[in-house]
Amino acid sequence: MSLRERQQQAGALLAADGIPLHFGDQQAEYRAALEDAVLMDRSHEGGLELHGRDRLSLPQRISTNDLEALAAGQGRPTLFTNPNGRILERAVIYHRGETALAISEPGRADALRNYISRNIFFNDELRIVDTTALTHKFALHGPKAAAVIARWQPELADLPAFGCRDLSVDGATVFVGRRKALSGGHWLVIAPIAQAETVWSALLAAGADLGLIPAGSLTYNVLRIRAGVPGAGRELSSDYIPLEVGLWDEVSFHKGCYTGQEIIARMES
Repeated sequence: MSLRERQQQAGALLAADGIPLHFGDQQAEYRAALEDAVLMDRSHEGGLELHGRDRLSLPQRISTNDLEALAAGQGRPTLFTNPNGRILERAVIYHRGETALAISEPGRADALRNYISRNIFFNDELRIVDTTALTHKFALHGPKAAAVIARWQPELADLPAFGCRDLSVDGATVFVGRRKALSGGHWLVIAPIAQAETVWSALLAAGADLGLIPAGSLTYNVLRIRAGVPGAGRELSSDYIPLEVGLWDEVSFHKGCYTGQEIIARMES
Protein backbone atom coordinates (compact mmCIF):
# COMPACT_ATOMS: atom_id res chain seq x y z
CA MET A 1 0.00 0.00 0.00
CA SER A 2 1.31 3.47 -0.88
CA LEU A 3 1.58 6.30 1.62
CA ARG A 4 -1.29 8.20 -0.01
CA GLU A 5 -3.51 5.11 0.06
CA ARG A 6 -2.67 4.59 3.73
CA GLN A 7 -3.52 8.20 4.52
CA GLN A 8 -6.80 8.09 2.61
CA GLN A 9 -7.66 4.85 4.37
CA ALA A 10 -7.29 6.83 7.62
CA GLY A 11 -9.76 9.46 6.36
CA ALA A 12 -7.41 12.01 4.76
CA LEU A 13 -8.76 14.66 2.43
CA LEU A 14 -5.89 15.45 0.09
CA ALA A 15 -5.06 18.85 -1.38
CA ALA A 16 -4.13 19.25 -5.04
CA ASP A 17 -0.46 18.69 -4.19
CA GLY A 18 -1.25 15.42 -2.40
CA ILE A 19 -0.74 16.75 1.14
CA PRO A 20 -3.53 15.83 3.60
CA LEU A 21 -5.67 18.82 4.54
CA HIS A 22 -7.29 16.97 7.43
CA PHE A 23 -8.25 13.48 8.58
CA GLY A 24 -11.95 14.08 9.19
CA ASP A 25 -11.99 15.72 12.62
CA GLN A 26 -10.02 18.95 12.85
CA GLN A 27 -11.06 19.59 16.45
CA ALA A 28 -9.60 16.23 17.48
CA GLU A 29 -6.41 17.00 15.58
CA TYR A 30 -6.03 20.38 17.28
CA ARG A 31 -6.73 18.92 20.73
CA ALA A 32 -4.17 16.14 20.18
CA ALA A 33 -1.55 18.68 19.05
CA LEU A 34 -2.00 20.62 22.30
CA GLU A 35 -2.36 17.68 24.68
CA ASP A 36 -0.68 14.63 23.09
CA ALA A 37 0.92 14.49 19.63
CA VAL A 38 0.09 14.64 15.93
CA LEU A 39 1.89 13.29 12.85
CA MET A 40 1.76 15.47 9.72
CA ASP A 41 2.88 15.03 6.13
CA ARG A 42 5.03 18.03 5.18
CA SER A 43 6.39 16.68 1.90
CA HIS A 44 5.67 19.99 0.14
CA GLU A 45 8.57 21.51 2.07
CA GLY A 46 11.68 21.56 -0.09
CA GLY A 47 14.82 19.55 0.55
CA LEU A 48 18.13 20.71 -0.94
CA GLU A 49 21.38 18.83 -0.37
CA LEU A 50 24.39 21.15 -0.42
CA HIS A 51 27.67 19.53 -1.48
CA GLY A 52 31.17 20.94 -1.65
CA ARG A 53 33.58 23.06 0.36
CA ASP A 54 31.25 26.07 0.51
CA ARG A 55 28.08 24.21 1.56
CA LEU A 56 27.90 26.41 4.69
CA SER A 57 30.07 29.42 3.83
CA LEU A 58 28.03 30.42 0.79
CA PRO A 59 24.65 30.46 2.60
CA GLN A 60 26.51 32.17 5.45
CA ARG A 61 27.26 35.24 3.33
CA ILE A 62 23.72 35.63 1.92
CA SER A 63 21.56 34.81 4.95
CA THR A 64 20.98 36.14 8.44
CA ASN A 65 22.16 33.42 10.82
CA ASP A 66 25.62 32.12 11.72
CA LEU A 67 25.83 28.84 9.81
CA GLU A 68 29.60 28.42 9.87
CA ALA A 69 29.40 28.03 13.66
CA LEU A 70 27.43 24.80 13.23
CA ALA A 71 29.09 21.53 14.22
CA ALA A 72 28.18 18.32 12.45
CA GLY A 73 24.83 17.16 13.76
CA GLN A 74 23.52 20.68 14.39
CA GLY A 75 20.98 22.81 12.53
CA ARG A 76 19.84 26.40 12.53
CA PRO A 77 17.05 28.42 10.86
CA THR A 78 18.13 31.32 8.65
CA LEU A 79 16.58 33.94 6.40
CA PHE A 80 17.65 35.02 2.96
CA THR A 81 17.07 38.76 2.55
CA ASN A 82 17.42 41.29 -0.25
CA PRO A 83 19.75 44.35 -0.03
CA ASN A 84 16.95 46.23 1.76
CA GLY A 85 16.84 43.56 4.46
CA ARG A 86 13.44 42.24 3.35
CA ILE A 87 12.62 38.55 3.45
CA LEU A 88 13.05 36.45 0.31
CA GLU A 89 13.24 32.90 1.68
CA ARG A 90 13.50 31.01 4.95
CA ALA A 91 15.24 27.68 5.50
CA VAL A 92 16.46 25.43 8.27
CA ILE A 93 19.98 24.27 7.45
CA TYR A 94 21.47 21.16 9.03
CA HIS A 95 25.18 20.32 9.01
CA ARG A 96 25.44 16.60 8.19
CA GLY A 97 29.21 16.40 8.02
CA GLU A 98 30.21 16.00 4.37
CA THR A 99 26.96 17.62 3.22
CA ALA A 100 24.41 20.13 4.44
CA LEU A 101 20.63 19.93 4.12
CA ALA A 102 18.41 22.98 3.58
CA ILE A 103 14.70 22.57 4.32
CA SER A 104 12.65 25.29 2.63
CA GLU A 105 9.16 26.56 3.32
CA PRO A 106 6.32 24.73 1.51
CA GLY A 107 6.49 25.12 -2.26
CA ARG A 108 9.69 27.17 -2.12
CA ALA A 109 12.34 24.62 -3.11
CA ASP A 110 12.80 25.98 -6.64
CA ALA A 111 12.92 29.59 -5.47
CA LEU A 112 15.48 28.81 -2.77
CA ARG A 113 17.63 26.73 -5.12
CA ASN A 114 17.56 29.44 -7.77
CA TYR A 115 18.49 32.16 -5.30
CA ILE A 116 21.43 30.24 -3.89
CA SER A 117 22.55 29.27 -7.41
CA ARG A 118 22.60 32.90 -8.53
CA ASN A 119 25.09 33.63 -5.76
CA ILE A 120 27.58 30.91 -6.72
CA PHE A 121 30.65 32.57 -8.24
CA PHE A 122 33.60 31.17 -10.18
CA ASN A 123 35.74 30.38 -7.12
CA ASP A 124 32.93 28.79 -5.06
CA GLU A 125 32.61 25.05 -4.60
CA LEU A 126 28.93 24.24 -4.15
CA ARG A 127 26.63 21.78 -5.85
CA ILE A 128 22.91 21.69 -5.08
CA VAL A 129 20.85 18.49 -5.33
CA ASP A 130 17.08 18.88 -5.03
CA THR A 131 15.74 15.80 -3.22
CA THR A 132 12.22 17.16 -2.67
CA ALA A 133 10.54 14.76 -5.12
CA LEU A 134 12.58 11.77 -3.89
CA THR A 135 11.48 11.82 -0.26
CA HIS A 136 8.52 12.30 2.05
CA LYS A 137 8.82 14.62 5.04
CA PHE A 138 6.89 14.00 8.25
CA ALA A 139 6.54 16.28 11.26
CA LEU A 140 5.69 15.30 14.83
CA HIS A 141 4.18 18.03 16.99
CA GLY A 142 2.92 18.07 20.55
CA PRO A 143 4.00 17.66 24.17
CA LYS A 144 4.40 13.89 23.70
CA ALA A 145 6.28 14.10 20.39
CA ALA A 146 9.64 13.35 22.04
CA ALA A 147 8.17 10.29 23.76
CA VAL A 148 6.92 9.01 20.40
CA ILE A 149 10.36 9.46 18.84
CA ALA A 150 12.00 7.67 21.79
CA ARG A 151 9.57 4.75 21.38
CA TRP A 152 10.31 4.57 17.65
CA GLN A 153 14.10 4.98 17.82
CA PRO A 154 15.41 5.02 21.44
CA GLU A 155 18.82 6.38 20.39
CA LEU A 156 17.13 9.68 19.44
CA ALA A 157 15.91 10.38 22.97
CA ASP A 158 18.87 12.67 23.74
CA LEU A 159 18.88 14.61 20.46
CA PRO A 160 19.27 18.32 21.42
CA ALA A 161 17.29 21.26 20.05
CA PHE A 162 17.97 21.64 16.31
CA GLY A 163 20.08 18.49 16.43
CA CYS A 164 19.98 16.01 13.55
CA ARG A 165 20.97 12.44 12.83
CA ASP A 166 20.90 9.96 9.95
CA LEU A 167 19.53 6.50 10.74
CA SER A 168 19.40 3.23 8.85
CA VAL A 169 15.78 2.03 8.74
CA ASP A 170 14.95 -1.07 6.70
CA GLY A 171 18.17 -0.60 4.76
CA ALA A 172 17.41 3.04 3.86
CA THR A 173 18.85 6.28 5.23
CA VAL A 174 16.25 8.23 7.20
CA PHE A 175 17.00 11.75 8.41
CA VAL A 176 15.68 13.00 11.76
CA GLY A 177 16.01 16.57 12.98
CA ARG A 178 14.49 18.81 15.62
CA ARG A 179 12.94 22.16 14.76
CA LYS A 180 11.31 25.19 16.36
CA ALA A 181 8.25 24.04 18.32
CA LEU A 182 4.71 25.09 17.50
CA SER A 183 3.20 23.06 20.34
CA GLY A 184 5.36 20.98 22.68
CA GLY A 185 8.08 19.41 20.54
CA HIS A 186 8.68 19.50 16.79
CA TRP A 187 10.52 16.68 15.02
CA LEU A 188 11.23 16.27 11.30
CA VAL A 189 11.56 12.80 9.76
CA ILE A 190 12.60 12.44 6.10
CA ALA A 191 12.27 9.03 4.42
CA PRO A 192 12.86 7.89 0.84
CA ILE A 193 9.63 7.35 -1.10
CA ALA A 194 10.02 3.56 -1.04
CA GLN A 195 10.13 3.48 2.77
CA ALA A 196 7.73 6.36 3.47
CA GLU A 197 4.61 4.32 4.19
CA THR A 198 6.58 1.98 6.47
CA VAL A 199 8.03 4.90 8.46
CA TRP A 200 4.64 6.68 8.66
CA SER A 201 2.95 3.54 9.97
CA ALA A 202 5.79 2.80 12.41
CA LEU A 203 5.58 6.29 13.90
CA LEU A 204 1.80 6.00 14.35
CA ALA A 205 2.22 2.58 15.97
CA ALA A 206 4.93 3.89 18.31
CA GLY A 207 2.63 6.63 19.56
CA ALA A 208 -0.70 4.79 19.54
CA ASP A 209 -1.00 4.56 23.32
CA LEU A 210 0.35 8.11 23.75
CA GLY A 211 -2.58 9.69 21.94
CA LEU A 212 -0.76 10.24 18.63
CA ILE A 213 -3.05 10.74 15.62
CA PRO A 214 -2.47 11.93 12.04
CA ALA A 215 -3.28 15.57 11.30
CA GLY A 216 -3.43 17.76 8.21
CA SER A 217 -2.05 21.04 7.01
CA LEU A 218 -5.13 22.98 8.15
CA THR A 219 -4.28 22.07 11.73
CA TYR A 220 -0.65 22.96 11.07
CA ASN A 221 -1.69 26.44 9.97
CA VAL A 222 -3.78 26.93 13.12
CA LEU A 223 -0.81 25.89 15.27
CA ARG A 224 1.48 28.18 13.31
CA ILE A 225 -0.75 31.20 13.82
CA ARG A 226 -1.32 30.33 17.50
CA ALA A 227 2.47 30.21 18.02
CA GLY A 228 3.04 33.47 16.13
CA VAL A 229 5.23 31.79 13.50
CA PRO A 230 5.26 33.61 10.13
CA GLY A 231 4.28 31.61 7.05
CA ALA A 232 5.44 31.51 3.43
CA GLY A 233 3.38 33.70 1.13
CA ARG A 234 2.03 35.57 4.13
CA GLU A 235 4.40 37.17 6.64
CA LEU A 236 7.49 35.63 5.02
CA SER A 237 7.59 38.08 2.14
CA SER A 238 9.44 41.13 0.89
CA ASP A 239 6.88 43.28 2.72
CA TYR A 240 8.77 42.67 5.96
CA ILE A 241 12.23 42.49 7.45
CA PRO A 242 12.89 39.59 9.88
CA LEU A 243 12.62 41.68 13.04
CA GLU A 244 9.16 42.95 12.10
CA VAL A 245 7.78 39.40 12.10
CA GLY A 246 9.45 38.38 15.36
CA LEU A 247 12.32 36.30 13.96
CA TRP A 248 15.03 37.82 16.14
CA ASP A 249 16.28 34.34 17.02
CA GLU A 250 16.98 33.63 13.33
CA VAL A 251 19.31 36.61 12.95
CA SER A 252 22.91 36.75 14.16
CA PHE A 253 24.10 40.20 15.23
CA HIS A 254 27.71 39.02 15.62
CA LYS A 255 28.58 37.32 12.31
CA GLY A 256 30.20 39.00 9.33
CA CYS A 257 28.50 40.74 6.45
CA TYR A 258 25.53 39.29 4.58
CA THR A 259 23.03 40.64 2.11
CA GLY A 260 20.76 43.13 3.86
CA GLN A 261 22.76 43.26 7.08
CA GLU A 262 23.05 47.04 7.30
CA ILE A 263 19.29 47.59 7.28
CA ILE A 264 18.63 44.83 9.82
CA ALA A 265 21.43 46.05 12.13
CA ARG A 266 20.04 49.58 11.91
CA MET A 267 16.59 48.35 12.93
CA GLU A 268 18.09 46.41 15.86
CA SER A 269 19.99 49.41 17.17
